[in-house]
Amino acid sequence: MTFLRRRLSFRLLFAAAAIAGVCAFLMCPRQGLTPSDLPGASEVSSGDIVLLSSETCRGMLVKLLDIGETFAHVGLLDVDDDVWLIHADPAANAVVRERLGEYVSSNVTAGIMILGVDSQAGETAVRFARDVARAHVAFDNDFKYGEGDGIYCTELVLRSWHEAGVDLLPDVKPGDSVFPSRLQKSLRCHVKLVRRANNG
Repeated sequence: MTFLRRRLSFRLLFAAAAIAGVCAFLMCPRQGLTPSDLPGASEVSSGDIVLLSSETCRGMLVKLLDIGETFAHVGLLDVDDDVWLIHADPAANAVVRERLGEYVSSNVTAGIMILGVDSQAGETAVRFARDVARAHVAFDNDFKYGEGDGIYCTELVLRSWHEAGVDLLPDVKPGDSVFPSRLQKSLRCHVKLVRRANNG
């Protein structure tokens, strides 16, 4: 009995050490993009889609679930004299509009990809997203497209462009969970630019 107890204790200790090691790796400081790495207002347009690779724990978790993909979050760009990000923010538990540079600074963003949409209706898409942000619509922690009162990041982008008459992913059905990386496969999108931090 004592032998079994010791064996069990060793296995628990080993498992705890392994978990601690993984957590230490995930929590170690990583270099992120800085606001100066980001595109200016002349390089992007309202309605452009921005995919974000976050080095936060939540970002790492999304990338583990979406195996093999780099980007864990997505939003729409709203461009005037500055570049704004409209996104469903899990930390704020709501859809928000904030400067892209502020988001990048506070979320250890390791990389971005900006997708242009083959349509002239970007302002219409952004108008819908702005209205959702003004209404402080809650974040949808169930990640179910078109269900419930909340909205999650990929859903916000899809619904905003749908309101502008563009179905970015026509095969998505109510109740589907859609990861941000799916937007890279949209036939209506093209890559405008990619920026990555150097993390060795």
